[in-house]
Amino acid sequence: MRNILTINRHTPYLYLLSRADVNLYVVNRWEEETRPIPENVKMIDKIDEELIKRMDAVISHQLSDLWPLLPKSAIHRTKLIQVIHGNRKHPGSDQNYMRQKAKSGLAHALRPLVKQDKFDVVFISKFVAETWPFEGTTIRHGIPTEQFPEWSGAKQSGVVVANHLERPHFRTNALKYLLEKTSIKIVGKNPSIEEASPEGWTTLLQTYKSHRYYLNLTKPPENSYNLGLLEAMAAGLPIITWEHPNQIIQDGVEGFVVANAEEAYTRIEQLRNNRELASSLGQNAKRFVEEEYDIKRFTVHWEQLIDAV
Repeated sequence: MRNILTINRHTPYLYLLSRADVNLYVVNRWEEETRPIPENVKMIDKIDEELIKRMDAVISHQLSDLWPLLPKSAIHRTKLIQVIHGNRKHPGSDQNYMRQKAKSGLAHALRPLVKQDKFDVVFISKFVAETWPFEGTTIRHGIPTEQFPEWSGAKQSGVVVANHLERPHFRTNALKYLLEKTSIKIVGKNPSIEEASPEGWTTLLQTYKSHRYYLNLTKPPENSYNLGLLEAMAAGLPIITWEHPNQIIQDGVEGFVVANAEEAYTRIEQLRNNRELASSLGQNAKRFVEEEYDIKRFTVHWEQLIDAV
């Protein structure tokens, strides 16, 4: 098995990566409240030179983690991989102008290093890749669909899974409007929303199973989807989402694509009152994920990248 060292910035993503033929050595806390620790994951306290020397690859998930890893991986000729999860044009959670400028400058500073093969780059989607001024490998998420129980949709309410919904990543005003009119379960770390809370993986699977639809609140310049949406599709939930230049949902096929909160509410009422329609759209959503976000394809692409000279 391949030995991989990584700094944890995204527990659900590492949970997917653990499905590859790898041993993961992970620095930084594993959020067991969101995903169980797989058997091939070993938690470690710190990164040292000897550990890097023994690794087949080191994976960074934040650009701030990349800089200290560059010289260490170079000394020991250990492959270094930077995963880029977000759009370069996104202003950040505080919409700070200086942060935007710093991010842009950092992107251009990295370009010559990428050309010199100092490290490899992985983008999580083509949409994300197109916003950065250097090339890399796009590896789309893979979803282990076999872990999801059969959808029942017994509850007429919806569900949304995301952390910190007050960020500009999300349509916060639309959510507030809808919460005044209908029942929506919010799963994730959202201190500003009293009813919201994270759920363990087993509980989350049951939440997906029992709810009628999934509400997707991401908006440009972020991707049209996140891991929560893909998981909901794998669970057989129909999706209600907004128009987006990179939209993966086809209106009337895997769910509904809307222009505003009022239209979203109309579609919600349709699904609440018509379980058969919700089931049909949800089955289309599940088939789409099985075909386009196959977990085996995801792990094979990662294994090939790690093994490449």
